[in-house]
Amino acid sequence: MSNSARSLTRITLLGRLVTNTDKDAWREFVEHYGARIYRWCRARGLQESDAQDLTQDLLVKLVNQMKTFEYNPTKSFHAWLKTITLNALFDAVKKNRRAKELLDNLAAQKGLMEELKPQFDREALEEAMARAELRVERNTWEAFRLTAIEELSASEAADQLKIPESRIRVYKYRVTKLIREEMQKLGGQK
Repeated sequence: MSNSARSLTRITLLGRLVTNTDKDAWREFVEHYGARIYRWCRARGLQESDAQDLTQDLLVKLVNQMKTFEYNPTKSFHAWLKTITLNALFDAVKKNRRAKELLDNLAAQKGLMEELKPQFDREALEEAMARAELRVERNTWEAFRLTAIEELSASEAADQLKIPESRIRVYKYRVTKLIREEMQKLGGQK
């Protein structure tokens, strides 16, 4: 087939697409021009799946554009199609860059939150402990403070507070339970 015949066939193909009802014309168009779009995408460094996605997106957009398309013999359809493809590639790169920046921002925020989490947890624990202290008798709080914070044994705390060792354990348990309740109210650890 000569160059002019090949050119004429494509011009005829483009004319058949305007009606948007010729399924064979669309199949032929997708086979011929879809393959070109895909190769251009791959040549610009897109991975196979990204090139396939972009090619598919462009072909869907072309369905609408071809309804009003008028072939101009003084201009190259091939160049027009390549320009559309390059613009779509540029938009995709820009979109991916924004997505990467967003992900980087989210990662930075997550990193900051992880960095601050121990401080938040400590502050929440301190607040829960202060609230629990207000809810118990002085001896109960002291039993907890000596065993949980000062890390004295139950017998050492019992000697210091002049109460039975069994009471020290009960008091420590009660305060620990109250602190957990307060932490839940604060939205902290359970």
